[in-house]
Amino acid sequence: MNALAPHSLIVAAPVCSGVQRPPPGHIVRRTVQQRLLAQPCRLRLLVGPAGFGKSVLLADCAR
Repeated sequence: MNALAPHSLIVAAPVCSGVQRPPPGHIVRRTVQQRLLAQPCRLRLLVGPAGFGKSVLLADCAR
């Protein structure tokens, strides 16, 4: 049995030109940013419910 599709599907990933802008009404959380950036780590785990700003916080740290 052959698992290959008859036609290959090519999906292009969008090119990231930079870090996205903060959303309107964004609150800068300097204390949390400082704690995340205090020590060099290869991996960080952020846990929180959806919509609580985990991605925005990481974007702020990347800026």
